[in-house]
Amino acid sequence: MDRGECKRILVVDDNRQMRALCSNVLLPKGYEVESASNGLEALDILRATEFDLIISDIEMPGLDGIGLYLIAAGDYPRLKERFLFITGRVSGATEMMLGRLKRKYLLKPFKTHELVKEVEGMLSRWSEKNQ
Repeated sequence: MDRGECKRILVVDDNRQMRALCSNVLLPKGYEVESASNGLEALDILRATEFDLIISDIEMPGLDGIGLYLIAAGDYPRLKERFLFITGRVSGATEMMLGRLKRKYLLKPFKTHELVKEVEGMLSRWSEKNQ
């Protein structure tokens, strides 16, 4: 993948090990990966940098993943379909909200190949839509 084709991914999770895991899995696949520890930090990064995909935990202190999605999708409409959520648990209310938003999620602990499959699938669907 040359520099012009490199896809940028922002990983947002309050767990440092989860951010490191996602980076360690995605970097060797040719993605540029940046990370944030919460939704507020992610919004600061989004103001300065464009991303092709956001991978976000749902439950975080400060601004949670759903709040981040709602603000980012409003401020940056191209990101509306570019969110993949990751979470350790899903309540009925959260599952209903994700269904209403039509957003996918991976349940922690997920297998690394599941993460890669979802990321590649989402990015290829976006590439096909934009051709």
